[in-house]
Amino acid sequence: MTIGTDFVLTGATVANPAGAISIDCPITTVGNGTYLVTYNCTGGSFSYQSSDLTTTVSATSGRLRRT
Repeated sequence: MTIGTDFVLTGATVANPAGAISIDCPITTVGNGTYLVTYNCTGGSFSYQSSDLTTTVSATSGRLRRT
């Protein structure tokens, strides 16, 4: 992954509570550590929908850090 590309996860299964999650996060910085690479993204979106349709969460993400 590189700066300016999006990390996208669509319709991934969540075990508990059962449902699906989607994330779209544009990578803004990439950091390197001794044993890891850190991807930071700003903006984008997050959504979760439970299988029984009782819970829905949608948001614009501010910052996501993936190591």
